[in-house]
Amino acid sequence: MNTKVCDLEAQLALANGAQRINLLNELGHELRFTDPARALSLAEKAAQLAEKTSDLAGKAHSLRLQGWCHYQLGELKKALAFSQQALALAIELNDKKLQSKALNTIGVVHKSQGQYPQALENYHRCLDLQREIDDLQGIANSLNNIALTYFTLGDYPQALDYLQQSLSLYQQIQDPSGEARALMNLGTVYGELEMYDKARESFQKNLEFRRSHLNDRRGEGLALHNLGIICSELQEYDQALDYYRQSIEISQVIGDTFLEAVSRHNMGNTLRDLRRFDEALEAHQHSLNLRQQMGDLDGLSYSLQNLGELYGNPEVEFYDPVTALDYLYQALAIAQEQGSLSRQCEVHLVFSTVYQHVGDIDHAFEHHQKYHQLWVQLHNEKSTQALANLQAVHQTEQAKKEAEIYRLRNVELAQLVEQLRELVHEKTEIMGIVSHDLKNPLAAIMGLIDMLLRDDFQLSAEKERECKQNIKKISKRMLEMIVQLLDANQLDTGQMELTPTPFDIIMTLHMKVEEFRLRAAEKSIELQFLPEWGGVEVYADEAAVERVLDNLISNAIKYSPPDTTVTVQVKPGTDTVCISVQDQGQGLTEADQQKLFGKFQRLSAQPTGGEHSTGLGLSIVKKLVEAMGGQVWAESAGKDQGSTFFVELPAAK
Repeated sequence: MNTKVCDLEAQLALANGAQRINLLNELGHELRFTDPARALSLAEKAAQLAEKTSDLAGKAHSLRLQGWCHYQLGELKKALAFSQQALALAIELNDKKLQSKALNTIGVVHKSQGQYPQALENYHRCLDLQREIDDLQGIANSLNNIALTYFTLGDYPQALDYLQQSLSLYQQIQDPSGEARALMNLGTVYGELEMYDKARESFQKNLEFRRSHLNDRRGEGLALHNLGIICSELQEYDQALDYYRQSIEISQVIGDTFLEAVSRHNMGNTLRDLRRFDEALEAHQHSLNLRQQMGDLDGLSYSLQNLGELYGNPEVEFYDPVTALDYLYQALAIAQEQGSLSRQCEVHLVFSTVYQHVGDIDHAFEHHQKYHQLWVQLHNEKSTQALANLQAVHQTEQAKKEAEIYRLRNVELAQLVEQLRELVHEKTEIMGIVSHDLKNPLAAIMGLIDMLLRDDFQLSAEKERECKQNIKKISKRMLEMIVQLLDANQLDTGQMELTPTPFDIIMTLHMKVEEFRLRAAEKSIELQFLPEWGGVEVYADEAAVERVLDNLISNAIKYSPPDTTVTVQVKPGTDTVCISVQDQGQGLTEADQQKLFGKFQRLSAQPTGGEHSTGLGLSIVKKLVEAMGGQVWAESAGKDQGSTFFVELPAAK
């Protein structure tokens, strides 16, 4: 127990009234990191006493402390609720320093919940208040928090900018702990950017600083471990091993099992790269034992995978494929239990390699397929997350710009920004399609082609045919997406030229229904066309009408469950012809109806067979139909009540 805590406890034993409330809060503040449960208890006592004595300031501080303690204990909803109460009371008291502290906690909680726009908003509000009251320490901390949020979002340039501001301010106020923290974070960002020389420089400064100013043995060990990683990336293996050894020595002295485990693990990887396999095996086995002691399941799975890879390598003297497979099955079981797709993906790839070495091509192929499927799924999720992160940064920056716009009350500029926002949104959506719906199918095709071309992978005729069919299926889906993107662009820019002529809509509908009949049958959906007569002509662009029908019939099949019916009908009128496509699927909510034909809109219904959607189809349908002098609309009784889409086109004279 440190001296300050002892002094506070001695004073607390003799204190009453407002002094006791302040001491309870102050002691809780000192214990908030080392013993958050006790700190919470102290804050609750302070709050009760403040309530009895109507001490609003004491109550506000206790609420803020309770919020932080709940955060430390992983109780995020409570943390947010108490911090918001503290903020409201601090505003009432006009206590700007306490307001800034409450906003900081709110930002921290939002970041932990993955709500990055809200986190940045609260951090910036906190920063503005700290600048207003010239709280330099608080400003430096907020700059660091903002930097770490941008780092999480993958916006490394912004992260670097805020970290450099934070470092400069820590140096100005001579805060060695803050300076060391900023240097560590800078090294991490530089490492992600593969700017290894700068990363090494930052970690080296951090190491020297912790040794000379802080006497922080754990921080010193972490800095050495990070330097080892950077040297490994630079292929300076001997230097990397030296750093890892120093980190291990420190971790053993201070009893930090986690630091020792990760340092031994990375040392094992470096030894493997040096082909010093016996030493690599010893390092990974030691790391495995430490992680078993800690119950570190994620690390345990990783160590088991590495041991499986080592034992499954025919180049090592201790080559033992049976032991390798045993380790890999244990690693896979843990990864599946934890739901870690990335670890499962890596383990399946090692499985495939080990089975290839023993000549078991069927199992090698099976695991390679699972690896490939997980790889595609994982990169789909990463692309989606990257897109969400990009939108989060955009929302935050946009909010700041909008605040400035409203402050200036410039309506014309606000309208321009709204237009720019829509353009940025469309650009973001298109980039999402390119990175998610086009890049990943291309990766899938490359993976399948790679299997077909590999000399060491002998596929049966059946599996080879299966690979080729998958390539054709994926290519067709990509072509459909590209056509939709091109159609949308041509319609937006006025480059699509339509040539209306009289033609028989019945014949076109017959052709389209037959074209989609097999796709419907694959999902056990009946596709029917009523009525079965000819001689109904419309005056429209035939190719454009076919695209409209492609979208509507395809959507009806895509969103319909098995054992249902999709019905296509046509009803001639005096001046118009009405075509309808009715399904028995998921229907449309009121919210769906309001945004139905908008670009890049996602509705409540989900594809029933794992199909993809760009969110462009219905927007293209509306623009094409209206360009031909027609109209389109949809009707639905509600969720799970099916829907009917109507297209009305001019009748031929």
